[in-house]
Parts: sequence; C-alpha cells; structure tokens
Amino acid sequence: MTIKTERLEITPLSLHHKEDMFNYAKSDIYEHTAGWKAHKDINETEAVIKMLIKLGNQYSIIYNKKMIGTIGLDFKDDEVTFGYALSEAYWNKGIMSEALRALIIYLFTETKCETLKATTFLNNYNSQNLLLKLGFKFIKVINEIVPKDQKRIL
Repeated sequence: MTIKTERLEITPLSLHHKEDMFNYAKSDIYEHTAGWKAHKDINETEAVIKMLIKLGNQYSIIYNKKMIGTIGLDFKDDEVTFGYALSEAYWNKGIMSEALRALIIYLFTETKCETLKATTFLNNYNSQNLLLKLGFKFIKVINEIVPKDQKRIL
C-alpha cells in the first residue's frame, strides 16, 4: 500500500529512513504520549524498525522526502485498529490529520474494512482531539498490557 496526498506519502516502513526515525524517536516525549522509551542510538531504532516490519502493516509518513512518523494497522476480519506517531517538530501542522483522512478513505474503499478503531494513551489529548475531529467516538478506557499510569482509550 502506498497512499499519496497533497503533501505526504504513506509507504511501507523500511530501514531506508532509520536516521529520520531516530531523529524524532530519541525524544522522551513519546514515553508519555505513545508508551515507548527514547531510542538511545541508531542501532535501537534499526531494531525497532525490524521488529515493526516483522509485525506487518507498518507504514512511514513521508514529508519532503523525510520520514516524520509512522502508522501501524492491525487487521482482524472486517475491523482495523490503528496507532500512529508523529515527530514533535510536525505537530499542529495538519500533517497527521491529512495522513489519517487519506488512510480512512483507503481502508473503506480499498479493503474489507467495515469498522475502524484507534487507541491513544489516556493523557494524549492531542491525539484524542484529532480522532474526535475525524469523526471517531469515544468507546471505553482499556487497561490491558499497559502500566496503570498509562491507560489507553478506545
């Protein structure tokens, strides 16, 4: 899958952009918004990318030939759950909104997706507000597989 928008390309995740990912993944901001610790070096980023590729359905968000974020999809029958991360340098620029709108259109027109879900950490108000603007509805708080101080919403 490759999706192109006015400013972005959403392409399968690859090691080609590991330096771009490391440049934003080394920030500790994501520990509280996405649940992963800052990457210590490029080797850690490479290992993470390899693990994500192995999971499948992991995509890079490319802006001006630079990877600035990721989107991961989990397909179960006609239901898709997704998560995403974006370099802090690109927050509040409409980038993720543009990427997710294109992704939503793709999923509902090009796949068997009938239900689309997203999860965020309970304290990630920016992501929650974005999802609400895109028409998502709050369903519930879930506690599985996350530390008690990082509850997610569905």
